[in-house]
Amino acid sequence: MLINGIMVAIGAVFGVLGRATLSKQIDREKHVPFPIATFSINMIGCFVLGFVVALPLEQHFLLLLTTGLIGTFTTFSTLNAENMKLLREKKFALFLCYAGGTYVFGILLIYAGLATARLFV
Repeated sequence: MLINGIMVAIGAVFGVLGRATLSKQIDREKHVPFPIATFSINMIGCFVLGFVVALPLEQHFLLLLTTGLIGTFTTFSTLNAENMKLLREKKFALFLCYAGGTYVFGILLIYAGLATARLFV
C-alpha cells in the first residue's frame, strides 16, 4: 500500500512540473481568447492516458503514470474555471467550442492512444 502512494507521488511531481512548464510556454505565445494551454495539455493527457492504459504494466507503474503523472498534468478544475469565465464574459461560442471540444476530442484522443498502443503490444 505504501509503495502505491510513493509511486503516485513520484508521478505527481513530474506531472505538475510538466504542466507548469508547458502551460507557461503556450501562454507566452498565446494571442487568442481561447484557453489554449489548458485545452492542449488536457488533449495531450487524453492521448497519453489512452496509450498507457493499453500497455501491460504492473499496477505500481500504472499508478505512477495514470494517477500520478497524467492526473496532475491534466486539470479538470481549471477547465471548469475557464468555462465559467467564458460564460461570465458572455463568450458563448467560445464556451461551447471549449467545453464541447474538450469532451469530444478528449474521447477521440483516448481512443487514438489506445489504438496506437495496440500497435506496440
